[in-house]
Amino acid sequence: AAGFKTIEVYVFNRWGQQVFSTINPDIGWNGLISNTGAECPQDVYIYQINATSFNGKKYTYSGSITLLR
Repeated sequence: AAGFKTIEVYVFNRWGQQVFSTINPDIGWNGLISNTGAECPQDVYIYQINATSFNGKKYTYSGSITLLR
């Protein structure tokens, strides 16, 4: 995250419901639903990362994560 001025990380379940978000690059997703603390079931999740570099260029990354228990 040293190369970015801002960073936003989002994780969604297969129905498009957000299960995690952060703007702190030092906090990663631990497989729990952010607002309840409940464990997410084993499944495939989608992530989206929005970042802005120090020179103002915007980047968007997305893909899938398989959560195994």
